[in-house]
Amino acid sequence: MNRNVIVLGSGAHARVERVGEHIVRFPQSVDPDDLNGRLVLDCSTGHITEKDDTLLRRLATDDAQAVDGVRVTKMSYGWLVIFEETEPQDGEDRLSPAFWKLRRFAKDRGFDWVNLDRDGSTIFGLETFDW
Repeated sequence: MNRNVIVLGSGAHARVERVGEHIVRFPQSVDPDDLNGRLVLDCSTGHITEKDDTLLRRLATDDAQAVDGVRVTKMSYGWLVIFEETEPQDGEDRLSPAFWKLRRFAKDRGFDWVNLDRDGSTIFGLETFDW
């Protein structure tokens, strides 16, 4: 299993610790008990539909408010998706049920954000799309 490396600071005197599945690099001046952070699920863009990709692209470039409680940042090879505490709505211009299953999967496991990456791993049990 790949380990995520989280860098919380730089410098030659940083301390490195294993926190669960993650390897975290702490600058010497930070007390780990005082940190705030977000857990990010890294997975394949194959878990969303092509229509989802189009909507995420629009959200990332619009100055519009979040749609269905979703905020998006364009990454090099996909999307960083930030979820607000709202429920999805029905409609033509909405994200797919597969997208919301991915959101539920992430939330149920304590992840705050999802990084959808074209080279990310697929998750057993979640639908995938070939587009």
